[in-house]
Amino acid sequence: MMIAQKLVHIAIWGGAGALLFTALVLIQYASGLAARITERVSREGKPGRASLILLSIVVAAMIALPAGAAITLQLSLGHQADFLTLWTVAYGVVLVSNLWDLLVLDLLLTVLLRPSVLHIPESPSFTTADPHIRGFFKSLILGIPTSLIATLIAATVM
Repeated sequence: MMIAQKLVHIAIWGGAGALLFTALVLIQYASGLAARITERVSREGKPGRASLILLSIVVAAMIALPAGAAITLQLSLGHQADFLTLWTVAYGVVLVSNLWDLLVLDLLLTVLLRPSVLHIPESPSFTTADPHIRGFFKSLILGIPTSLIATLIAATVM
């Protein structure tokens, strides 16, 4: 199988993940939800329902988008791809989406530009790069089991 074929599926589905992350971040900041979540965590020590809903959406996307990439790869091949091939495509989607989140949404938008139309909280977890970089590596670790689940889903298609 050509590497280019894998990269196309990673780029398409990773791009979809990047768009989804962008929408979620813009909704959080523009609505002031991120500031309210930050205040609640500092006041009560727990994130609340809104945080859990957002986390659920992200985890579901971290399974659905990689599964979509692996499934469409198999369909384009017309036969069952091996597990490692499906997993590399699924994890590639996680990697692309998380790189976009780190480089564009976290470091560029949140830390450097900080547009006033977005209500970005004035806490170190939003205004400095370190928490975002740590979050990136945590999401890569979380991406391992979610991409494995996505691969198992895709492996049942053909």
